[in-house]
Amino acid sequence: MGIHKNLLNILWFGEVPRKYARYVGSAQTDLSALSLFPHDLVIFTDVFYIGHQAEIKGTLSVEDYYVYARRKSGENISGCMTFSSEKEFRLILFIEKKVMKLKESERVLSRNYEVLNHVTTSAINLSDPDVIMREFMNKVQTLLNTRSWSLLLLNRERNTLYFRMTNRNMKKKLSQIEIPVGRGVAGWVASTREAIIINDVRKDARFLHDVDEATGFETKRIMAAPLVGKGELFGVIELVNKDSGNPFTEDDLDSLKTMVKYGSIILHNALIFKEMEEMTKRDDLTSLYNSRYQNRFLEDSIRKATQYQGFLSIIFLDLDNFKSVNDNYGHLAGSSVLVDVAQLIREAVRGEDVVSRYGGDEFTVIQPGLRAEESRKYAEAISSAICSYHYRDIRLTVSIGIASFPEHGSTTEAILSKADKAMYKRKMNQKNGIEIAD
Repeated sequence: MGIHKNLLNILWFGEVPRKYARYVGSAQTDLSALSLFPHDLVIFTDVFYIGHQAEIKGTLSVEDYYVYARRKSGENISGCMTFSSEKEFRLILFIEKKVMKLKESERVLSRNYEVLNHVTTSAINLSDPDVIMREFMNKVQTLLNTRSWSLLLLNRERNTLYFRMTNRNMKKKLSQIEIPVGRGVAGWVASTREAIIINDVRKDARFLHDVDEATGFETKRIMAAPLVGKGELFGVIELVNKDSGNPFTEDDLDSLKTMVKYGSIILHNALIFKEMEEMTKRDDLTSLYNSRYQNRFLEDSIRKATQYQGFLSIIFLDLDNFKSVNDNYGHLAGSSVLVDVAQLIREAVRGEDVVSRYGGDEFTVIQPGLRAEESRKYAEAISSAICSYHYRDIRLTVSIGIASFPEHGSTTEAILSKADKAMYKRKMNQKNGIEIAD
């Protein structure tokens, strides 16, 4: 008998194949004029089909036919298609499914292209990699309809992943969390460089509960992929919980892998550009800011302080007996001491302060928002740290001068000069102390 001849409802995949639609029925159709052969498709309005079922069945000239019902443009339609065998019907149905799969792939690729085009445009117009990364991740989240996302970058020295950003206000809660490569879902993705779906984290031993415990967020499902640029892994992205509550699918993973493949190139280039830009601001030996960046930052800070009637101070310091290190142990030893002193200064001041190597064994600290007297306690902390430090049998001391805006000047040159003169006054007097500018 072939395919069952009772009226059946099936989902017809895709648009009606035009090559088969030679006869279209309506209320005015003369059924006696129809001459049907295998593969012929007849479409009727729902009302017409219900009212003429017997007449339509009598029109079919072959044994096997299949009746379907679907909606097209908001209207219920019914129809039948004749086949010479069930095998033939299954083959055509399989082809239609493949066509629909291709159409869905085309749609996904189009959306992926839209995301990458948007991020590429952002990368051209913006130099800040954080902005580019956030633009990229927000677009990926929108496309895949997820509730949360995280972007982790690799700390190569420690071989750990740290949270660079998320779509939620969790920066402080996540700032202390590092995930070793190979541990947790992100660590597994980093070590294998493979994307992954986990639709029930409770059943997967790789999932770390540390992040949920720190943030109070509940992770149920997770999808993650590696970020690889120029053959090197530099991070991992994680997408958490679909908005719908549904599981992640292989199609979701394919979309993510496509976007990450090309998005990684953009993100990696942005990070390299930022690193190179940062290198131009840094002193080669100590990694502190150099005098060129110090002057630019001081100028910008004075302009802002002028605009908002604010304050800033600059600490100018010079090592008192540094020459003895070079004379007794050589310049390599001197360089090592400068690196150590730079670290001591950084640890003694605020995170927002700009510490620079002015030249030789001279350093500066720019402290936005502080008056000279307020900067004194930081200068004292610097002095105490350096005086407690020694290289072999040589103990260092430091002469420090402090000047502030607007008390001691209104320009970069004036404030630097006042701080330098205060430092020199201390050095010529007793050394190893702090002098505030006149």
